[in-house]
Amino acid sequence: MVRDDASTDNTSAILDDWRNRLPGGINTVPGSGGERLGITGNFSRLLAYSTAPYVMLADPDDVWHPNKIGLSLKAIRGLEDRVGVNRPCLVHTDLRVVDGQLNPIAPSHWRRHGLVPDRGRRLSRIILENTVSGSTSIFNRALVQVAGDIPPEARAEDWWIALIAAAFGEIEPIHQATMDYRRHGANDSETILLAEGAARALLAPGTMRRRLRDALDFPLPCARVFLARYRDRLTPEQIAGLEALLRLRGMGPLARRIAVLRHRLLFTSRLRNLGMLILL
Repeated sequence: MVRDDASTDNTSAILDDWRNRLPGGINTVPGSGGERLGITGNFSRLLAYSTAPYVMLADPDDVWHPNKIGLSLKAIRGLEDRVGVNRPCLVHTDLRVVDGQLNPIAPSHWRRHGLVPDRGRRLSRIILENTVSGSTSIFNRALVQVAGDIPPEARAEDWWIALIAAAFGEIEPIHQATMDYRRHGANDSETILLAEGAARALLAPGTMRRRLRDALDFPLPCARVFLARYRDRLTPEQIAGLEALLRLRGMGPLARRIAVLRHRLLFTSRLRNLGMLILL
């Protein structure tokens, strides 16, 4: 299922070519190529037209490994067998980092950036640090139904989808890379490596304190919208955590540290958490 978000290049011709190669294999949603909806709006429109029991996203120029679909499908069906098909379920995997010519850079995106997805299943952690890469994910119909329209405040579709799974369902990481994640000049916005961040914290604490404040400010619009939309469905603990995050900048240094620990507003890396508690 494809939607061309009013592209100005040769996307339309490429889609026509693939439709000719795969008759009936590619469905174009109404309005494709017309109104520009933006990233989250485009994904929302696609999900609204999807009726599939499982969804996988294929938006970037990365390379899927041959076992990606089979491995992911088996895992999410196993997860549904344990928790039920009516519970939002999401399965995601690691990525192998490569350059533009697919030469290996790192065998694990998670290890390279100090991400520990097994600790990133709670809403209070996902809202700070999304460890779910949308292009490695598979999620079920129950999750799509709860997610609804993805608001622009979400910044990224995979973040919103991960928040839904963390708040109301289950997230299961697979410790295996299922795709080659291209890093090249056209997607040069990669996050700082954990070791590099630790070095900067020691050498330039003022700079790192500003970066930490930016990191804590970044999720606030999403947290506000998420809390407003789902307050009646969230647990008291989840509501308290989101409200604490929204108030964090207005607290004193000691109160901020207490709130972070009490509501477990933490990253998945212990080293990153230590840095946060020092710099808050």
